[in-house]
Amino acid sequence: MIVTDNQGATVDDSINIRFSMFYYLAFECMYGINQGDTVTLFGNMGQGIGPLCYTWSPNYNISDTSVASPLVWPDTSVYYQVYAIDSIGCVSEPSSCFISVKATGISQIYNHLVKSIVFPNPISSNSSIVFNDNNLEKLTIQILNSNGQIVIKDKLSSNTYKLESKSFRDGFYFYVIKSGPQIVSYGKFIKN
Repeated sequence: MIVTDNQGATVDDSINIRFSMFYYLAFECMYGINQGDTVTLFGNMGQGIGPLCYTWSPNYNISDTSVASPLVWPDTSVYYQVYAIDSIGCVSEPSSCFISVKATGISQIYNHLVKSIVFPNPISSNSSIVFNDNNLEKLTIQILNSNGQIVIKDKLSSNTYKLESKSFRDGFYFYVIKSGPQIVSYGKFIKN
């Protein structure tokens, strides 16, 4: 390549152009675990121009957010997402791992509790709390932050409660669904 300035002086140099490309494997990263278990995550992408760096989120019960295959031990169902960054700064499309956690303990004793789930979790603009009770008379929901403060208190009119992610700061939240004073379901979710 030759470059000429406005006074006619020229300089000659060469450049090396490299193209980075990630490939994606045609399978999903999904695990079903019992509460208290640990599992190893993996991203379904590879190649790029090595060495690769990784960025996992959310930073929730995870051994290291910057390695290819971290250990996780979530106590609620959650999507973990990873980006790979190669040595010349190219960033991959995100890859996700869904960990479905089967609760143990108190909920096994109280079989009358209504099953509920937050999906997707960590929450986004299209997340909802879905539960399997069609008897909506006098059902209310309370959402509490990690300090135990009530951030939302609302009446339920259907068995799907839409979460507006912009209403929450980053952090860990608990929800409780009640019929009058009695708790009929509960759970947790993450905003990051």
